[in-house]
Amino acid sequence: MTSRPDGVTSASAVGTVLGGWEALSSLAGLAATRALEPMSFIPPLGLRPEDRAQLAHVQELLASTIGSPEMLILAAVTLPVAAFTTIAAIRLRAGKSGSARWFARAITALAVVEVVQLALVLRLGLGMQPLLDEVLRGGVPPGADAAELVRNLQRFVELATVGGALVGLAFGASKFVACLYARRCARKPQVLAWTG
Repeated sequence: MTSRPDGVTSASAVGTVLGGWEALSSLAGLAATRALEPMSFIPPLGLRPEDRAQLAHVQELLASTIGSPEMLILAAVTLPVAAFTTIAAIRLRAGKSGSARWFARAITALAVVEVVQLALVLRLGLGMQPLLDEVLRGGVPPGADAAELVRNLQRFVELATVGGALVGLAFGASKFVACLYARRCARKPQVLAWTG
């Protein structure tokens, strides 16, 4: 076997890291959805009935936002795509026959998943805003200047939400660019020739 061409190590490293990351993220997302199911909610002891009702309502809103069918479907699709990408990256690094073509397909599928994730991150951020507003309104202590306090907290939450969305977009965009870079490396003529 000839020496490993330029780009193989980079492509396989990107595929292994991103594939592993997305697989773990999918498993964590599925576990979080399971943890937020209404039946698993146990309110703390000593709460007044109205506080228990408010906590149950907040948990229901949170579960409906995070546990939406789109999020579950995305996690279920991401997991096999991530596993496929990781396996393809390992095969590419070993120079297995046809591995460059399979890796290019796998990393392209992962890039598509990244785009869908970006859209859902934006949707999730927008969906969390009403929930956070409700939590803030319900958490104002008695006797406080409620209107002013809630207004200030809502401004803070809006800034935090926008900041979080920007960080999420930047992270998602960087993963998408890394996928394109890895695909380009795997499709170099010398890499395709090396893997047959």
